[in-house]
Amino acid sequence: MKMIRQLFPLAMGGIALGSTEFILMGLMRNIGQNMHLSDSEVGHFIAAYAIGVVVGAPTLVAFSTRFQPQRVLIFLMLLFTLCNGLFALMPSYETLLIARFLSGLPHGAFFGIGAIVAKQLAPKEQEAMAISVMFAGLTIANLLVIPLFTHLGEVIGWRPVMALIAALGLITAFCIGVFLPKVAYERNVTLQKEMRRFFSIPSVMILLITALGCGGLFSWLSYIEPLMLDYAHLPESQMPTLMIVIGIGMVIGNFFGGWLTDKIQPMPASAVIFTSMISILLLVFFFSGTLEVAWVLTFFCAIIAMSVGAPLNIIMFRAAPRAQMMGAAFMQAAFNLANTLGAYWGGKPLQWGYTSNYPSLVGVAMASTGFLFALLLYRRYGTLFRS
Repeated sequence: MKMIRQLFPLAMGGIALGSTEFILMGLMRNIGQNMHLSDSEVGHFIAAYAIGVVVGAPTLVAFSTRFQPQRVLIFLMLLFTLCNGLFALMPSYETLLIARFLSGLPHGAFFGIGAIVAKQLAPKEQEAMAISVMFAGLTIANLLVIPLFTHLGEVIGWRPVMALIAALGLITAFCIGVFLPKVAYERNVTLQKEMRRFFSIPSVMILLITALGCGGLFSWLSYIEPLMLDYAHLPESQMPTLMIVIGIGMVIGNFFGGWLTDKIQPMPASAVIFTSMISILLLVFFFSGTLEVAWVLTFFCAIIAMSVGAPLNIIMFRAAPRAQMMGAAFMQAAFNLANTLGAYWGGKPLQWGYTSNYPSLVGVAMASTGFLFALLLYRRYGTLFRS
């Protein structure tokens, strides 16, 4: 209970960051009608945020390693507030695009630094669970905040909603300053030293495992609407309920991944999760034509979707023990790359005229590739991950 209380500010940050990351999916038509933009143009704001995450994660961490982590987290949430406030105010497509890119900059850095803080505040046998507590905010945002703010957007408009999300950053900054304990940090780390410590064959392989393996689930999740509406014949009125089911599954999966990692070590946990991922995506491909089965498969896919983060982060910490903050930041960049690759490759079968269950088959191929890289990593560098 003490650990959860101490990590509450990090979970609040997860709620704020998850809200801004995913809110545009719910406000797409609202923004488009207000700004006279097409769906694809509003979609560019989503891509701009992802690019901001990839750029900001290693860059902001690199320049903050010599500062007290608590102060850096406060700065990142103030930057979050400023950039999301700008997005709520910008008058044109071009300025909105720039503001959205800037909004993504603090995302990966916050989770990267937050993961190290969570790890230091937890007993060694609960490190993965501590990281899961932080990421719980992300799942709560999907389950509760996004549906609420999407409804508010229909009532009061998208700009006030983005202003409310910006205000979440201020609340989080206050909670970090008041409730988050200070942790030890290395004062004399330079950017060059941090980069030298981080880059190695194992750490690069883990980034590949994350970008390719986790991309398998994103290829499924990115096209969940056509899969369920066109292939499983779900009534459109039930899509909000389906998204709640996905949210519940993600909440469960987040804590399951942390528990399993602490229980059986990160490498075996990753093997179990990747094997489950490949199996469930195959089941989606073959059996999603039956609506009742599709509901069940969606729930279990959502569990697996959020369970993989904890073991992969712990594996990275062990692969780069002297550059853990940089490793956690690059992991956030890799997860966002997985999102991009999964959406891109998963959409190819639909462009070629195949039915909407085929993105999950692409997901099988991506997850299998990630799993093979994981086996190779363990075979060549297994001693790094047995402690």
